[in-house]
Amino acid sequence: MNIRPIKLKKLILYVAVTFAFGIVGTLLGGGVSQTYTALNKPPLSPPGVVFPIVWSILYVFMGIGAYFLSNERAEKISCLLKIYWIQLVFNALWPLIFWRLKAFNLAAVIIVVILTLVIMLTLGASKINKLSSLLFLPYIIWLLFALYLNIGISILN
Repeated sequence: MNIRPIKLKKLILYVAVTFAFGIVGTLLGGGVSQTYTALNKPPLSPPGVVFPIVWSILYVFMGIGAYFLSNERAEKISCLLKIYWIQLVFNALWPLIFWRLKAFNLAAVIIVVILTLVIMLTLGASKINKLSSLLFLPYIIWLLFALYLNIGISILN
């Protein structure tokens, strides 16, 4: 792996744009905390305060991972970055589908789509920039947990 100097402005831009997608998702979702409290939830459901903390950490990791990937010169970078941005769009749409529309089954399908895209991204990144792919792994783990929660809520409500 070739170590390159970090371009701080570009790094901050990747993290900031990733967070912006999260903010859009939050705004689309509406009154999340009240709805979450009212739902019947499966075992292992964390308190609502956990979600913004976890997502903040994940957005930082994701933004940094995308930044490192963007600095590579391999042919597949353009395709992988397109997958990154597409999964972020689905990520931002999920709160609208789940929280505002309460279409829990469709929201689970959206998570499966995001998960598939992120696995593709991570596998592709692993061949080009190992650090980038490692930074996406916590996101995959959280998506699997989110899918469990989503399906559980779908069944219980």
